Amino acid sequence: MGSALQPFIWYDVMAPDMGLAARFYSAVMGWRAADAGVAGMEYSILWAGETRIGGIMPVPPGFVLPPMWTGYIFSNDVDGDARRAEERGGTIFQEPLDIPGVGRFAVLADSGGALFNIFRPESSAAARPAAASALGHVGWHDLRAANGEEAWEFYSGLFGWVATDAFEAMPGATYQMSSLATSRQAA
Repeated sequence: MGSALQPFIWYDVMAPDMGLAARFYSAVMGWRAADAGVAGMEYSILWAGETRIGGIMPVPPGFVLPPMWTGYIFSNDVDGDARRAEERGGTIFQEPLDIPGVGRFAVLADSGGALFNIFRPESSAAARPAAASALGHVGWHDLRAANGEEAWEFYSGLFGWVATDAFEAMPGATYQMSSLATSRQAA
């Protein structure tokens, strides 16, 4: 298990047309996009006011999924958390990799195939997510899993997320809410 409760701290959208995506999110969300200035990489930072909240990147060649958003979960130990995800039935799509001057990340899938990223920024200031209630920021995270119990076991075991309220969203489908507010013990 990782060393601390991990929140989502960053978001990327992969888009076939970065300029069109930037104009769309500017018009709909009020975000502005600016080139990240990373040599050899097409990537724009999305800003909500004065806070960086995510980025836009082109859909990688050969990517078989449609354009999509992915979230980055904070990790103190990207290499260790990637291996622990794999041990729990997940898949490593991108082995841990450094982005010079930015941080270390890996692209993973949970045991049901849902993609997510883990990330350790070089700056501790970048590890703090915006308040969920902040205008223009991501305020809710939702996973629709074919097997909710298996998904819950994967994420709570890997990241220490704590179950809170649960309710029947539709016949036979439980909606399990979670929290980062409770500390956990190492497994």
